[in-house]
Amino acid sequence: MSDEIVKSIGDLRAAVENKEQVSFKKFEEIESKAFAIEEENQKLVAKVAQEEKSRAEMGEKLDLIEKQLTRSQAGTEEQHQLKAYQKAIIKGVKTLDEREIKTLRTDINAQGGFLVRSPEIMQEIIKDITEISPIRQLARVRSTNSQSLKFRKRASIATASWKGELETADVGNSTYGLDEIVVNKLPITVEISDEELRYAEYNMASEIQQDAAEEMAFQQNYAFINGDGVKKPNGFLLDAGVIAGATTSATSGVLVADDFATLIGTLKAAYNPTLGFNRTTWSTAVNLKDSAGQYVINFGNLSAGIPNTIRGIPYVIMQDMPDVTNGALAVVAGDFARGYMVVDGYSMEVIRDDFTGATDGLVKFTFKMGVGGGVLKSEAIKVLKIKA
Repeated sequence: MSDEIVKSIGDLRAAVENKEQVSFKKFEEIESKAFAIEEENQKLVAKVAQEEKSRAEMGEKLDLIEKQLTRSQAGTEEQHQLKAYQKAIIKGVKTLDEREIKTLRTDINAQGGFLVRSPEIMQEIIKDITEISPIRQLARVRSTNSQSLKFRKRASIATASWKGELETADVGNSTYGLDEIVVNKLPITVEISDEELRYAEYNMASEIQQDAAEEMAFQQNYAFINGDGVKKPNGFLLDAGVIAGATTSATSGVLVADDFATLIGTLKAAYNPTLGFNRTTWSTAVNLKDSAGQYVINFGNLSAGIPNTIRGIPYVIMQDMPDVTNGALAVVAGDFARGYMVVDGYSMEVIRDDFTGATDGLVKFTFKMGVGGGVLKSEAIKVLKIKA
């Protein structure tokens, strides 16, 4: 009896297990079909969403077209603003209606001006040109650690004369002199607020130094031409020897082509001259013709190192030379390397003072340099004086 019971229980158990396996397989099949159906459903949902998006975009475009058509009939918002502005100018602000007053606009901060992008500011600082005469580039330049530089020069040469047999030779000697070029101080002080140094968009210390260097270059080169020697260099236009050797122009009050040849001809042949005049004089010279109808200016090839010349002599623009007027020394022809000396005592120095103006919030920059200049040989520098 017990054996039958055990067998029955075994058969029942086998049937249950077999049924479970069949059910699991069916579940897997159902699950796989469900996943496939869900995937198709997601594709369908995405398609429907895309179609809805396209319909919405199309609706927006249609609304925009409709608004534009309506606006073209009733007038644009800009036109309304312009009309309101003109109305306010002619009849006063009080005549504007509520819509015109509340219109968002850029010229009233509270009505939209605060929302406008700030104007773009260029990083470059636009500066006027400082015209600097190039005397330093042409002259002889020496340095010294003293307050002045002295140089010896021969004032005259011993002369010889022809003699016959048994005649006594003349006795003569060269004479000498000692000249001096004084080193003059050229300072400049610039004050700036501490806030400007800290918060400016530029390196203001560098900007100040560049401006100071530019101004000093202008002042010294101007003095090399026009300096009177009082706390400044001796300019060649005020040198007694240069003035005494001046050549007068052929025509009163004007410059003519032959004046250049006459001026250049007064220099000794051993000198290698350069002509100098300002741009106003150049504008006259560039149109001058000689008696054969040829322009006196010959334009070279600067890229090939061939300079422009007048009568075969190179020229430079010296903007600090006088204009062509009665009595003016308007043109110079000189071998500046042999005729003029620039003496550098010390190059530009800068002292920053954060203390003396601290209570006022000021910083002081002091720049200074030591430089002198003077004529070495007046015979090497010739000037043209315009006939009065």
